[in-house]
Amino acid sequence: MLLFFIHPYQLLPCNSSFVCAIIRMKKIVYGETSVTRAKEPSQPHVTFYTKAGCHLCDEARDMLDDIAAQSDFELTEVDIRSNPKLFEEYRYRIPFIIINDDTILEGRIDFSNLAKAFQLP
Repeated sequence: MLLFFIHPYQLLPCNSSFVCAIIRMKKIVYGETSVTRAKEPSQPHVTFYTKAGCHLCDEARDMLDDIAAQSDFELTEVDIRSNPKLFEEYRYRIPFIIINDDTILEGRIDFSNLAKAFQLP
């Protein structure tokens, strides 16, 4: 069976055992074949609830920028004023940071706690 390596611009034959180890072939019903890459570890997803004029939010955002220099993550920043329900839920709790749907930091956030949540030294 001939394997192929998917390059962003073209389909190339797979002659390298390393590349072939990364790529897996799947047989689909009716004999069609698809190519998928082995999954890389996913980046943490961070949801940051904030609003303009919040000095604690500004400090937390600066800390997230510092963390971004050390670790990749996907950031979703939500202004709580965009939705009355969000505003009521988070108005006294911002900044509010959720990492991978389970780690929560809120209020006055310490950099060491934020770094620990990202599993940084």
